[in-house]
Amino acid sequence: DLSWWLLAVGYFLTIKAIQVGNFNLGLFSLALIFLVGMSFYFKAEKEYFVWIFAMDVTAFLIKKILAALICISMLNLPILIALYSAFPEDIFTLIGFQLLGYLFLCSMVLAKYSAFPNEMNLPQAILYGLCLWFPPMLLIIIPIFYVQAKRRLKVIVA
Repeated sequence: DLSWWLLAVGYFLTIKAIQVGNFNLGLFSLALIFLVGMSFYFKAEKEYFVWIFAMDVTAFLIKKILAALICISMLNLPILIALYSAFPEDIFTLIGFQLLGYLFLCSMVLAKYSAFPNEMNLPQAILYGLCLWFPPMLLIIIPIFYVQAKRRLKVIVA
């Protein structure tokens, strides 16, 4: 699978960023890990794997978002520690970048379930692309995807 290679490239780029003293390359490696993590949410799973959760829609979405955040944090932790130890003066940039990555990951999870049981459609992809281009739009898109996801999942989870 390509994702394992991309994770290895991300870690390799972190090492190179520290060796050459290039903090921006380190941020790129962090972004690469986030993109790999987000790629796991492109395809919709079978309805059965959503239906088996015996909880309401909000609790289900929170559980999925928390799982995504925990998993991506485990992948990013070595990079964060390495970049902080090499570039301690850029801690606030590093934290801000990590938080922005978390927002993108949350929006990706919500976008996935806003189209469930189908995959994301063209209007959702365009909205998401606009968010990548202009991140403050996340403040508008996340609530939209959340409402759509609740509406789509209500008949399956409940």
